[in-house]
Formats: sequence, structure tokens, C-alpha cells
Amino acid sequence: MKKGFAVRILIAVIFLPLFLGGLIWYVSSVHHLNVSYRQEVPFDKGWTITVGENTYEDCDLNHFAFVTPTAYGEKVTMTRRVPDEIPDVASVRALLYLCTVNVTVDGETLYSYGLDLAEQGKFVGSGYHFIQLPADAAGKEICVEIIAASNGAMSNIPPMTILPTEYVYEEFYDNNIVSICCCIFLFTLGVILTAFGLFTQIQKTSLIPLIHIGVFSILIGYWALCNTKIIQFYSVDLSLNTTTEYMSLYYAMLPLLLLVLALRKDAAKWKRAILVVIFVLMLIFALTTTVLHFTGKMYFPETITIFHVLAVLAAIGMLLASVVLRKDGSLPQDRVLNIALVEILITGVADILRFNVQKYVMPDREVMDGSILPFGVLIFILLLIISYLIGLYGSVIDATEKETLTRLAYQDTLTNLYNRSMSEKLFEECDAAEEDYTLINLDLNGLKKVNDTLGHIKGDQLIKDFAEILSGAFSEIGTVIRMGGDEFAVVIRHADEAAVEDAIDQMEREAEKASWRGEYEISASYGIASRHEMPDATAEQVYKAADERMYEMKVRTKKHRTD
Repeated sequence: MKKGFAVRILIAVIFLPLFLGGLIWYVSSVHHLNVSYRQEVPFDKGWTITVGENTYEDCDLNHFAFVTPTAYGEKVTMTRRVPDEIPDVASVRALLYLCTVNVTVDGETLYSYGLDLAEQGKFVGSGYHFIQLPADAAGKEICVEIIAASNGAMSNIPPMTILPTEYVYEEFYDNNIVSICCCIFLFTLGVILTAFGLFTQIQKTSLIPLIHIGVFSILIGYWALCNTKIIQFYSVDLSLNTTTEYMSLYYAMLPLLLLVLALRKDAAKWKRAILVVIFVLMLIFALTTTVLHFTGKMYFPETITIFHVLAVLAAIGMLLASVVLRKDGSLPQDRVLNIALVEILITGVADILRFNVQKYVMPDREVMDGSILPFGVLIFILLLIISYLIGLYGSVIDATEKETLTRLAYQDTLTNLYNRSMSEKLFEECDAAEEDYTLINLDLNGLKKVNDTLGHIKGDQLIKDFAEILSGAFSEIGTVIRMGGDEFAVVIRHADEAAVEDAIDQMEREAEKASWRGEYEISASYGIASRHEMPDATAEQVYKAADERMYEMKVRTKKHRTD
């Protein structure tokens, strides 16, 4: 696969996830305008909350926060009356983190989650709970008991909502359409880029950075699906969802670092050493936390602070080691890449700060709940692809210019065949190879006569006509060369005698046809010689033998015409 073709294909595949994301957004927007199920009942105020020995009355979940994040095993009890006016078939939607939950209405158990997992010491996970209320729930007391299954599980309790059961997923979908489109774009684009990068490897056109971009996009796209809880459309296993959420986040740093290393091959050794050290540290961290999680020694959420520290250090290291500032002015792709790297590093650090401020400083600020990382990654990947396309396009232009210069160096300007310089190159290759080869020397007959009687323009046309005939006869089995003037050669590396004879016959037939149609006769004398006839000879010596045989044929032809 040529790089120019790869560039066009790459540009095309980028528009596929864009189209899918745009289509989903459009369909959802149209659907949103036509729905009339807005029967949501706020369920965030009027709660009595008991934490240990402390009880808080008339709490608003929008502003309530624990003094310190809940510790492992800490119990939180929430009670209040179910509103009098609720949908006929209603459910409570509650987002809870790393805890078990048990819900009762007037003392009767209505819903429970995670109790058996916690008793077995297994990971509970986080996610939305959809608790269907009984038909007569209005006015009754509802009690929600939450037990933290991890240290620092919760710093607040997200607001709850009562809404029609049949619309719990649909309403969530409509409210998160922008995030859904972003996640789908990242994940789809990642799959396409990874597949395309692997395909180019098979085609021996190395586009390794595409694979790194693709894997990074897949992992962050999947992390965003889990982090926003959109994954619950496809999986209701909160433990599995949360486990894969953390794994995709932790392992996403690895392809990002590999990408920077791949794009900064010309960086100073100390800069590349920094990137390698960061990569090794992140790899050890990811593998260690994975082992600890699956053995139950320490679950992923308990290591998030360590990850944040490493991520900030990695951001600083990548910024120092990867941003290019050339004294002679940055290349266009370098400038775009610099912007992309600075953007993703700032976004990542900002999201880490947002997470920790929301958890430890201002947990009652709902506006800080949503991660900005997916959108930052989306911008980063688009900039990255633009930078890569600029660089790839530049390499295509350079390769094209090099190919053009090479072609000019080996091309005969009159016939567009290869020139004598190419014959020297091919002769060297023949000498270096062990297999048999055949060389043909040809001399165009009658060129001087045409030049003298019809003029040099016609003489040049005779040369071009013969070159076309010769190329048509031998192009499939050998390389046709104009050695200069009326002398031509054919280098045949892999062809049997029958194929050579067939090509000679074709050349003579086409020359005869052209002679009948034109103003002059087209014919040539030729000599053929092969390596097997003189095993110890060089290609130049084999060609000399072919030249002698060509001369013998020319003498016989002249004698025959004289007689």
C-alpha cells in the first residue's frame, strides 16, 4: 500500500465515527423534541441522614456532604416520605459509589445490592440503581441503608429522582446524549484506526503511530462509557463495569507514552530515557494494581491517588521530553503535535484536580461531577491525527519528489524508457544474484537513412515508435533500456527461452505492422546471450557477447539485402 493511498483512506475513516456520532445526536435530538414523559419527581430534599452517631435533619442532597469521605464498613441511613404524587409505575434512580445498598418501604425490603459480595470480600463496584416502588408507595416511609465497601467510597450522596419506570433508561440516555456521542466517537474511531494500522502492517506500510492512537482512543472511549455509567445500557454488572473502568484508565497511559516515543524518534537520548522510565513505571503500576485487585488485596479505587500522582509526573515528564522547540522554526506537524500534547496534559491534570476537589473539598458541587477528560481526549486525538496527516503528507511529498528525481536520473527523455545508467545498476544486480539471466542487445535499422531523407524529427519518431513496440513486447518479462542513439537493451532476470522467443516474435510482428502503416520501415538487429552460457562471466561480458551476436545479425541482414 502506498503512503499516498494510506493518507486518503485515513482521512476517509475519520469521517465514519463522526458520521455515526452525528447521526445518533440528530436522531436523539429529534426524539427528545417529541417525547412527553417529563414526569420526574425531585427526590433530593427532606432527607434525614444518620452517619454513625450523628443525625442530620431535612437534608438537601444537592448540598449535603460528609465531613470526611466514608470509611470501609461505615453505615449511612437515609429516610423520608415518598411524595404523594408519583407516576403510577415509578422507580427511584440513585447513583451510588462503592457501597452496598438496602432499600425498604415501611419496613419491607424493596431492593438490595452488594450485601452478598461484601460478605465474601468481593468488589462491589459503582453505578446507578433503579429501584421500582410498589404501587401504594406514595406517602410511605422509604429507608435507604448504605454501607461503604471501600475506604473513601463516598464524599457525598448524588441527588435521587423518581420517574416512570418505563423511561428510566430513556430519560438517562436523553440527558447524556453529548457524552454518549463523544464516547461512541472515541471508541469507534479507536477501533477503526487500530484495524487500519494493523492492516497497513500487513501491507508493509508502517503506520505504527496509528495503532497507538487507536488503542489509546479505545481505552479512553471505554473508560468514558464506564465513568458516565453509559455502560449500564449494555451491562448491569456494576462490579465488572467498575473494574474495567479503572483498568482502561490505568492502561491508557501506556499507548499514549508509546505514541510520544514513536513520534519523537529524533529526540535527545535523555528525553527518550525520561519517556522510557515513565512508561516502565506506569506499566509496573498497572500490572501491580491489576494483580492486587483480582487477588482482593487492594481494589482499584484505593490506588487512584497513586495513579493521579504518577499521571501528573508523567504529564510533566512528557511535556519536558516531547514538546519540540526548533531553533530554525518548528515543522507544521510539530506545532500541531505540541498543541495536542499541551492540551491533553492540561486537560488531564485539570480533571485530576476536579476529581479531588469534588471529592475532598467541595463534594456538594454537582457541577463538578462530570469528567472533562473524554472531551479533552477527543480534541487531542483530532489534533493528533491532523499532525500525523501533515507529517505523513509531507513524507509522501518527499517520497514523490525522491521518486521523481530517481526516475529522471534513470529515464531517457525521448522514449521514457530507462537509460544507460539503469543498465549499469541492473548489471550490478545481475552480478550479485546467483540465478540465470538473459541480456538482449538491439540495434534499430535504418535510423541514419530516415534522418538523412525525412529529417531528424522523423528519426526521433522512429526511435519512439520502436521503443513503444519493444516495451509492449518485453515489459512483462524484462526491463527495456535505451542505451543511446539507435541502441537498445533488454534485461531479463526470470524468464525461460520460450518466453524470450515469444517476445521477439511479438516485437517483429508489431514492427512489420507499423512499417506497413508508416512512412518508414521499422526493424532491428538483435543478439541474445545468457549467463548459463558463460557461468564465470560478468553481466558486462554477457552483454558484450549479445552485442557481438547482434552485429553478426546486422551483417547477415545487410548481405541478404545486397544479394
